Amino acid sequence: LSPLICREIEFEAAGGEILNTQITDEKAIISAINNIKTALACFDGFVLNEGEVLSFNKTTGARSESNGYKQAKIITDGTFTSGFGGGVCQVSTTLYNACLLAGLEIVEVHPHSLPVGYVEPSFDAMVNMGSSDLVIKNNTGSKIIFTTSNQGDQCKVKIFGKKNKYKITRISEKTKAISGGVEVVEKDYKKFGLENLAVGEEKRISFAKDGYASVGYLNYFDENGTLIKSLKIRENEYKPVKGVVVKRES
Repeated sequence: LSPLICREIEFEAAGGEILNTQITDEKAIISAINNIKTALACFDGFVLNEGEVLSFNKTTGARSESNGYKQAKIITDGTFTSGFGGGVCQVSTTLYNACLLAGLEIVEVHPHSLPVGYVEPSFDAMVNMGSSDLVIKNNTGSKIIFTTSNQGDQCKVKIFGKKNKYKITRISEKTKAISGGVEVVEKDYKKFGLENLAVGEEKRISFAKDGYASVGYLNYFDENGTLIKSLKIRENEYKPVKGVVVKRES
């Protein structure tokens, strides 16, 4: 494997959305960490031969209870709710960024509808079974190997393979603010996994937060540190986050 060690790319992302936009109980955090660990394990030791394509959804399978996933926070219709596999997008985002830095071809990637706190804007990778996948192609001319690990909600992905011609860095720029984060009261407590909420009790799920538009660039440097090219790879808009309070009325 000695030729493969010439390319060692590492990217890691630590959970930040809980601190930035949500109020989450300890049980939800533990469930998200379980989901992160379960999804990461699908890629640990994964070999992608030259010319082959990797699908995140096909590799992880359905984010279901039978596959080891638990209910945690997800984004549904522009709101943070509860669903199986919450936290998995942090894994897809970490994998995506490692692949960008390794110079791999991105066949398919999707942004979140709302801002997330664990990566810079225009460098997230939202996945959802049946609608949104992360698809990577090995265009390096040699096989590559992925290794993964986590420490709590911190994801780490390493890629080993043929030495890259360039050192690649990422640049994220916010281009405009999108106001409109409003306060709403939700009565469907089950939607948020709050079956234990007492009648008349309220629980805040998230704080209102403005959205923004952003642009993502990749810069390519040669071995002397000279910038060879800069490519704009994405333009995205992230909606404002609703401030949500759940109130059980009956």
